[in-house]
Amino acid sequence: MPASAPTPGPAAKRYAVQILDTDKVPGHYYFRYDEFGEHSEAPPHSHRWGHLNYAAHGSLSMDVPTGHILCPPQHGVWIPPGVVHSCYLQHAVQYRSVYLAPDLCADLPQTAGCMRLGPIVKAVLADFGARGVQIPVTDADLRLARVVHDQLRATPLELSFLPVARHPALVQVLDAMQSRPDDH
Repeated sequence: MPASAPTPGPAAKRYAVQILDTDKVPGHYYFRYDEFGEHSEAPPHSHRWGHLNYAAHGSLSMDVPTGHILCPPQHGVWIPPGVVHSCYLQHAVQYRSVYLAPDLCADLPQTAGCMRLGPIVKAVLADFGARGVQIPVTDADLRLARVVHDQLRATPLELSFLPVARHPALVQVLDAMQSRPDDH
């Protein structure tokens, strides 16, 4: 039985994350850039498009059918089209994502999980974010979007990055790892 995501104490206020309606997106690619504060959450939902979620700063904590996934900035979380997922962010993150139209997802993993992101994907996401490119329309930007797609197709899926446990001794260690993923 998969463990569930950490939840805030009873006094913590939660903040809703706006969920993208991919049915209204033209073209084949959509790049999203946002900053979410601590205790942000997206309730269980799905999209018709597949998407890669990435925290350039901070760590992502998501629940998917295979269990709980916690990924630091070296990784992204791949969610195939139609897969129900939710997210709770205990700490603030700088969020980046790329949504791919369903026809582009046929040769990508059909299971949600972590992907180790290489420097090319991170550079394109940073460039598009800096220039405010959400829907690539120029030939140059479409080529970069295709490079991201090619890179994702070549990246193996990992089912989880950090383990989740219920034993009190391990929970303390894993909670510390989650709260400070940059502390080696």
